[in-house]
Amino acid sequence: MSKVLTEADAFTATVTVPEGGDARTAESVEAPLQALANRTNALMRRGRNAAYNVASSDLAAGGNYTLTTQVASTGFSHAANAVTVPAPGRYLVMVSALVTDTDTNDPTIVFIGLYLGGNIITAGIGSRPSGTNSQDIPVHLTTLLEIADPATEKIELRNGVNAGATIGADKGSMIIVRLSEL
Repeated sequence: MSKVLTEADAFTATVTVPEGGDARTAESVEAPLQALANRTNALMRRGRNAAYNVASSDLAAGGNYTLTTQVASTGFSHAANAVTVPAPGRYLVMVSALVTDTDTNDPTIVFIGLYLGGNIITAGIGSRPSGTNSQDIPVHLTTLLEIADPATEKIELRNGVNAGATIGADKGSMIIVRLSEL
């Protein structure tokens, strides 16, 4: 009679299979399949990641950037410009963007705020040394997040100080990688 194997979150060190003269029993087949199922589960749970395009047009200060999915492992989702991760854990978040700003101050400073559950966690800051507003301003940020409750701790990107900041199509990205469980 068949049965369903329940995967454990463990990378089983060895997979032992029967050899030519060994008796073929349910256990001799089930044990290596269980080990492989455990490995698959462990790798899937740790290898989850997602990448999003980040864009906007003439955002007000504090406005959310628009996210579109490039690729996302099972469990990642986004709605209302906030990303929900698949499970509690530690996540590495990297954001890189070329920001256009209409400000002609010399220098012009912009920032992208990274929010978790509605609270600012960190910001990527960029500056342009001239008042020429046709030059894009590079902004980068990298941070490690500990997310205990994915339902309430959603990741958002918001415009910083200046109204009128824009990230054009294909000029911004956010990558999220799950590193471990909490």
